[in-house]
Amino acid sequence: MKKIKILILLFFVSIISFSQSDFDIKLKKISDDIAVKLNNRNIHKIVVLYITDIDNNKTNTGKFMADMISYNIVNSSEGFFVFERENLPEIIEVKRLIDEGYIDAAKAKELGMILSVEAIIIGSYTIPDLTLKLSLKALDVNTGLVIAASMDDLPLDEECETNNTGDYCFENRTQYEIVVTLFGKTIIQFGRGTPERFSITLTPGQTECFYDLSAIPMKYSIVAKVNHGWTSSIIFNRKGNINVEKCKSKTFIVK
Repeated sequence: MKKIKILILLFFVSIISFSQSDFDIKLKKISDDIAVKLNNRNIHKIVVLYITDIDNNKTNTGKFMADMISYNIVNSSEGFFVFERENLPEIIEVKRLIDEGYIDAAKAKELGMILSVEAIIIGSYTIPDLTLKLSLKALDVNTGLVIAASMDDLPLDEECETNNTGDYCFENRTQYEIVVTLFGKTIIQFGRGTPERFSITLTPGQTECFYDLSAIPMKYSIVAKVNHGWTSSIIFNRKGNINVEKCKSKTFIVK
């Protein structure tokens, strides 16, 4: 998988194994297609919401694609004004509308009024094989109707297929700092078998990922602690199992 690695895990790494040039070309193509269709309707003020997976989950893959779509559209020759999505969580009412899930006509109109945009771009993707299938829709904020749509297959790198690896992310929606630990395959240390461990620390609202994990069942623990000077108390300690899938990126939401 093609990404910048600092130590083992850091957030600003590229998303699942994209064949960068071909993937970017196709992503720009679908962005341009939506832009042309909106320009033909004289719509130039838009916002690109999170691109979700087929189960409506927010993932780093979807965030990356939404960022690139916004970038491509704002740099198109049609002269678009794109609302910066990173500012959305600061607007409490907008965050509530988005967190509720499906954007219907009433929500589209309310979002349009709050953000002063004319259209809302939403999308979803699925990865059935080595191709990411992306679907985009533009909703008119006055009617909630779909006024533009585009769909394409984006090629993925075959490295994850060869290495049998996938990515698994955790999003912290609690009010506590949490530590997520994965327990992988057994390694030999000092003559005895010990489980290989990978840990990340997430502040409230933060998302971090484990990249290039072997596509096997793994155990995890999630611990939330509150520090009291020299001591600390455990708020919760959750344990469970995950099944890492080859060439897939999934996000586990901790509430």
